[in-house]
Amino acid sequence: MLLYVATAENEEFLGHAPSSEIAYQIYHSIGPSGPNLEYFLNLVNVLDEMGIKEDHIIELHKEIIYLQSKNNNEKSSDSK
Repeated sequence: MLLYVATAENEEFLGHAPSSEIAYQIYHSIGPSGPNLEYFLNLVNVLDEMGIKEDHIIELHKEIIYLQSKNNNEKSSDSK
């Protein structure tokens, strides 16, 4: 397993930002190891498989699902 830890020295560090801002950044950012969304969704799956319920991750996942549905709706509207 690969784990990244955000520190204040990182220019992308959001600190104690609202979940919606963190989810937006995860959804849109791509780092040297690939899309942050892919990394995050893998984390969600591993925690679920281990039976670990982490409130912050659950909240971020809900926000990301919202962003995905919003993005899918925009794509559907554009194709009409």
